[in-house]
Amino acid sequence: MADSASGSAVAAAVADGAAAAAAAAAEAAAVAEEVRAVAAAADAEAGGPGVFSGERLDDMTNIDIVREEEAKKPYVGDKETLESLMQDYRAYPVFVAKIRSLASRYGGIRRVRSDGNCFFRATAFGLLEWLLVNEADSECQNFLRTLEACKDRMVGAGFDPLVFEDALDMLAGMVNAICVGASVPGQGADASTLLANFRDDTVSNMVVMLLRFITSAEIQARQDHFAPFVLGVADTDVQTFCRRFVEPMAEESDHVHAQALCDALRVPITVVYLDSHERSGVGGGAGGSTECEVHRFEPSDEGAGSIAAAAAGDGGGGAGTGRGRPSVHLLYRPGHYDISYPKLIA
Repeated sequence: MADSASGSAVAAAVADGAAAAAAAAAEAAAVAEEVRAVAAAADAEAGGPGVFSGERLDDMTNIDIVREEEAKKPYVGDKETLESLMQDYRAYPVFVAKIRSLASRYGGIRRVRSDGNCFFRATAFGLLEWLLVNEADSECQNFLRTLEACKDRMVGAGFDPLVFEDALDMLAGMVNAICVGASVPGQGADASTLLANFRDDTVSNMVVMLLRFITSAEIQARQDHFAPFVLGVADTDVQTFCRRFVEPMAEESDHVHAQALCDALRVPITVVYLDSHERSGVGGGAGGSTECEVHRFEPSDEGAGSIAAAAAGDGGGGAGTGRGRPSVHLLYRPGHYDISYPKLIA
């Protein structure tokens, strides 16, 4: 572990990120979009459409209320059934139909605080929970090697090790604790330990900060690959995109972030999209399909994780439990990610 000076540097970086997030929250356009993303759930909880509808979406008082309520929630919640999600959207037939369809494949969700960091927080928790549940010692070692490769990527991208090494050591320590297991008091980790870590303000946000840096470094290391996608979403160059939209805390994530983090960690990420759109002509009759769109991000052979695996002679075999390699499943609603659980592991 680095000395107290590096710890102070990381704490300052996290504090700076929090200040930046607070400033960004004051931007009306950003918060209005977030409120629109949660409007349906807010309406449902209040008894039906109308509470957050129409011109009231632009009422900054209501926006502040939503943000204050969101800040009261834990960074990572308890596991819930899909029935709880259905209750949120009980006034919206399209959402209810899609959730019912989703229930054939998924058995639960875990809510993550909607603060602009939900993608990174959900991915990190989902990955570590997979390692814990599957007692996947070999995959824990693979992930530790991947973190070393990501460290090299970050240094190559110009990140000062003093800024990220404490967060890196902390995440590696969490993985090592999973390897030890809960049977060793004071050294191992169980489900409650993992959840407590991700509900801790400092620990949880340091993990998010680290994954943002890892994602930025992966994009910058493979600029020729990512540049066309960056132009498509931000109309800017790779370095500017990373500095403005990847590294700062509370910046929302899209497919570029997802693919880059998937590549860096060598972990497939499956995203199920829950929205109000009905895909016409796909098994839904005149009203359209009630199936949720699914997108699966697969790791590239050029990513940091795959390079680390190749160097270690890992040719792609699964973990010893027979459940394959680690994977993360997310539920996406406009502007927000939660963790979802396929029925195999729900």
